[in-house]
Amino acid sequence: MKTIFQFFFPYQWFSVFLFGMLLILSGLLIVLVPQILVALIALILISAGLFFVGLAWNLRSIEKRDQHIEIFIE
Repeated sequence: MKTIFQFFFPYQWFSVFLFGMLLILSGLLIVLVPQILVALIALILISAGLFFVGLAWNLRSIEKRDQHIEIFIE
């Protein structure tokens, strides 16, 4: 059974080619409109910040759960 990715991109070289073209077009767009680079970097920083806040929240809940379990083990 084919995956969705294999259905839309039946050949590996084609997906690599499309990714390369996307990078070239993105580079040209950034050269022509430099403000896009500023927005892109801001978006990446905001996304990374949200990811790390979510990760910290999950780690906090895991640590609380593990501390609760340690009490019963000892």
